[in-house]
Amino acid sequence: MHRMITPYLDNKFELHELPELHQGLKIAFVGNSLTLHAPGIEIGWHHSHGMAASATGRDYAHRLMRQLRIEPRQAYIRNFYPFESDTTVADNHIRSLHGVLLQQPAVMVIQLGDNVRTQTQLDDFAHNLQLLVYAACTFSPNVFCVSTWWPRPATDSVIEQVCQLQGAQYVYIGDLFDSPLNVDRAHPTYAHIGVEAHPKDWGMEQISERLFRAILGRLPGMTPG
Repeated sequence: MHRMITPYLDNKFELHELPELHQGLKIAFVGNSLTLHAPGIEIGWHHSHGMAASATGRDYAHRLMRQLRIEPRQAYIRNFYPFESDTTVADNHIRSLHGVLLQQPAVMVIQLGDNVRTQTQLDDFAHNLQLLVYAACTFSPNVFCVSTWWPRPATDSVIEQVCQLQGAQYVYIGDLFDSPLNVDRAHPTYAHIGVEAHPKDWGMEQISERLFRAILGRLPGMTPG
């Protein structure tokens, strides 16, 4: 049985600066705090990368970039909260990706769903995720949607079904949090329970490895970089 963890509610969309977009984009990440979280001193989080990795280079996005030999200037990493739970922002969020999609990145990773908590939010998320994944698949040839980190079967089912409908690749990570191999849980690192429940270095490594395998599985002839 999975433990019930209430993850930290991410900052509002307007408190996260939009990342700089460079020409020559190869990979784009759109996600919640697992992908990127700005410093939150009040919760003991002092970094600006995927929560709760110990350093920028240790979160899943940067690990995956190294595996694919992609330089930081060739990547776009974006915190997309509250797209998951606030239907009023969905259209603006998707429109704000216009410049990213026009560059037709070779790979796009969508990591959303952990902050969906009610049936109403899930219904809205299902609709909005379809729009987002449709837009992504229209411009990017290889879209990968990650499951929830804190296992939410209903949300994961939605993500998987959207992938099947739109031709994206579903990547499951929901077994990692409670895995007996998860050394992240062995010793507390952060005082804030929400930050502590995020993937640390071990979890981030597992997420990047699953994405890497999925990318090579979809593109068997791909040469990283």
